[in-house]
Amino acid sequence: GQLGGEDSGGVGRGVGGARLIGVAALVGGIAEGLERRLAALSERVVACSPEDAATFRAWGARTLLVGHGATIPDGEPAPPEGPPVLGFLGSGHGPNREAAAFIARVLAPSLPEMRFEILGEAGDGLGEPLPGNLRLLGALPAGEKARALSGWSLALNPVETGGGANLKLADYLAHGLPVLATVVAAIAVGLWWSTRTDEVP
Repeated sequence: GQLGGEDSGGVGRGVGGARLIGVAALVGGIAEGLERRLAALSERVVACSPEDAATFRAWGARTLLVGHGATIPDGEPAPPEGPPVLGFLGSGHGPNREAAAFIARVLAPSLPEMRFEILGEAGDGLGEPLPGNLRLLGALPAGEKARALSGWSLALNPVETGGGANLKLADYLAHGLPVLATVVAAIAVGLWWSTRTDEVP
């Protein structure tokens, strides 16, 4: 039978899904235990987000918070021409790949009048076929990356998991882009967010 049972609809339900969740919890517990031991053995731990710093300090580690920065481009970005372009910037990290898949499988097909671009390695693992309104830019040198960002109408960050500082948001904001992000992504840099549609400009 299927891993999650006949009506599972995929992994995550039924006996198979319960086993996977149990394995994930076990691995997560082992990783946290290792992190605690390493923090205790370290003279100082460097954290890149306030949340991570608070966790390390709660474990008794001497912690230094060093936030990430971003390069602010010269001049005002030119307004994009044509249909709105919604972009996502991400490395090949797992949560970024999941976000890229969400854009490719859900957002882009649902909004055919919009154009979508994925910048970075996050889109490398997407299989064919891709929606006609989605373009994969891959990893670009700094100058080309800045030009790509300046052509976006809206920057996306639909990541649902992960920790640490969110470098893509720093890039987005440095380029003056409006950002649509999940709560997980917004918390990573201490942004204000709203879950009420009447509060969103």
